This record gives sequence, C-alpha cells and structure tokens, in this order.
Amino acid sequence: MPREKALRLGVSALRDEELLAVILRTGTKEESVLALADKVLHLSPVYDGLVGLMQYSLEDLQAIKGVGETKAIELQVVGELAKRIWNRKIREEVQSFRSPGSVLQYFKEELRHLSYEEVHVLYFGH
Repeated sequence: MPREKALRLGVSALRDEELLAVILRTGTKEESVLALADKVLHLSPVYDGLVGLMQYSLEDLQAIKGVGETKAIELQVVGELAKRIWNRKIREEVQSFRSPGSVLQYFKEELRHLSYEEVHVLYFGH
C-alpha cells in the first residue's frame, strides 16, 4: 500500500496514483483506492495526470464514483497548493519586469491551465 511504501522508501518513491491514493485514503466497495486515484488522474484527456487537479471543478471530480464533496475539495486543495507554491517561488524571483520574458515568467503558471482566455493589463511608469 502507498502509505507503507512511503514509510519505507520516502514519498518521492511514490507514483502519481500512489500519491493521490494517500490523499484519498479509501476507495469504494468495488474499487481500491489506487483504482480511484487512477480515475482521477485520467478524468480528462485534456488535463491528463496531476495537472487536472488545478483545473477540475467540484462537479467534475464528484462525477467519479467514490469521490464525494469532501474528497473533491481535498483534491482541489492539492492543486491550489501546487499553484501557490510555484507562484510564490516565481514572485520572489521576479523583482521587476525588464523584458517580455519576465512578464511571462511572472504570470505563466497562474494562467497556463485556464480553460478560458484572460486579459491582464500592465501599466509601466517611468
């Protein structure tokens, strides 16, 4: 089981579905927690894998048998934590915008997985 494997080898040794299985904790009567985690990882061909955790709505996640409101929120929290960790790192690195590349670096992770288009306007003073 994933928890035991993590204790023996460390969490970095876990595959993606095993990491999710630790968070999900339980499966259903018909499916193991690993099978449930695999369904989450392959919910959409557009956001295959862990990236989907940053995109899926509560309704998307709850469409999976065995994922109720609590598990869906917990999965969304994992995605949000990943975004915030990355954004904090970038925000600390980019002190000022000196090139289009620095603007891209600053906003990329926040915007890259959106399923809709957003426009951000930056005003630069002298």
